[in-house]
Amino acid sequence: MSKNSRVALLSLLAALVLACGTQTAPNSPPAPVTAPPSPVIPTAPIKTPPQPLPSGEKPPFNPFENLNAEQKDCLLKNWGEEAFQAITSFQRPPTPQEEPAMQDCGLAAPSQPRTNEQPPQGAMPDQGPYYHQIMLARSADGLNWETFPNPIRQHASVPEIALLESGDLMIYFVDGAADNLGAIRLRPEAFHPWDSIPPQSEGLPPAYYQPEAWEDVELNFDYPPTQKMVDPDLVVIPNAVTRLFFFGATHPIKLDDPHSIYSAMGTSDGTYFGVDMGERITLVGITDPSVVYLPDGSWLMALSRGMETVLARSEDGGSFTENGVVVKSGGVPELTVLPGGALRLYVTAPGGRIASLISADGGDTWREEEGARIKAQPGNIAADPSVIQLPDGNWLMAWKQNMPSGTAPPPPSP
Repeated sequence: MSKNSRVALLSLLAALVLACGTQTAPNSPPAPVTAPPSPVIPTAPIKTPPQPLPSGEKPPFNPFENLNAEQKDCLLKNWGEEAFQAITSFQRPPTPQEEPAMQDCGLAAPSQPRTNEQPPQGAMPDQGPYYHQIMLARSADGLNWETFPNPIRQHASVPEIALLESGDLMIYFVDGAADNLGAIRLRPEAFHPWDSIPPQSEGLPPAYYQPEAWEDVELNFDYPPTQKMVDPDLVVIPNAVTRLFFFGATHPIKLDDPHSIYSAMGTSDGTYFGVDMGERITLVGITDPSVVYLPDGSWLMALSRGMETVLARSEDGGSFTENGVVVKSGGVPELTVLPGGALRLYVTAPGGRIASLISADGGDTWREEEGARIKAQPGNIAADPSVIQLPDGNWLMAWKQNMPSGTAPPPPSP
């Protein structure tokens, strides 16, 4: 199918959604009204090899730039004075034993976007998507989770799990090898998550926890707005199409720059997208959008800003406005609407664990739920949660952890 034909198809789908709005389910979100994408081909990114960094010079990503007194005391307690001075002045990077203290002290966002280029000498060691892997977990109530040890995708980060109307189970992610968005789909012949599974004590994890049960899916975008699209979040619109929200990243990424979230209308199979015109929201330092359609017909977006989550609202899914609600419990959020209408917010909390909060008033106030949803393995992290409810009422989560220490770096860019 040609690009013009695809654009026409998406325009026709959006028109059909609007024309048939009165025939959809009462809580079905309306398709956003957008003008046709502007036929501007974005400039290809210019890649240059990283240059050595003189000893003591700050790298482009400096996690110690806005260090407050509480964080400094925390690092001093964990590292000691000598190591603190050496690491924060970039005379040397932290050792693998010292690295967890950065997250424990609330410094580095667990899903900080990076490229797959090697860090210059003296910079922080690369902990970007190439060094992450996607894991799965299952729960009967969304609070108590059963995890399995097998990663289903290596060199991948910020997963977004989605159940399409067709029954296809997809996971979108930041591909650390390709340095852009990727996707995998559960093979049709695989054992599906909503089938009955044996207890974990039997030692027989279901087939979908194995990487062989998933196949690569090619994604296509018309008129991507930026050099890279990362941090995906998919909304399945009933009886209509899919809508993908993402952070439009430029290179290099700077935390104190304005960051923009974009969206794209997609086909029902979740593989072809036409990017909507304009930004959904632009704020300083935001990443990792998570979007839900609320029972009252409005849209709610959660955004990561370091180790906290900010919320924004929209009446029609077009322009979102920050509403002043800030959740301090963690970043890289995942919003979900519970069957009774309450909201649950999963976050990556300090210490590299996944925690959750509950809201009974549409997201205006939040109460932290006791305990951790997923605890990290010693020396690792549990981060970037994405959650769906399955047809049988159970819940499935995709999340990420670091790959084993000593993972070989990516091959140099051509």
